[in-house]
Amino acid sequence: MKYFDLEFETPKQQQEVLREALAACTGQLAANGYMLTSQSEVAITYHRKYRHWGVILLAVLFFPIGLLALLITDDATITATIEPDDDSGGSVLIINGKAPKNVRKGFEELRI
Repeated sequence: MKYFDLEFETPKQQQEVLREALAACTGQLAANGYMLTSQSEVAITYHRKYRHWGVILLAVLFFPIGLLALLITDDATITATIEPDDDSGGSVLIINGKAPKNVRKGFEELRI
């Protein structure tokens, strides 16, 4: 999991960008364990809990006491914010958060 920060400029209005972002992102994020936690007119937030590979390694190496390490989890949140672009009259979609490589790559290839 790594932090990423992307910005997309589009001539479309905020509500249209929000609909397209929900349609394009929700399926892939759900497949990777993210859940939609909040949605407003200008922002969408996805969240997931995960275990770092080191925690799983501890659990295996120090079995059965190491199973307590499985109680350690980390959080990953992705936020998409839509702001008006005063210069072009369109919108700017800003996506940032913490995600695995395949999710980051999917966002980089996003067409809105």
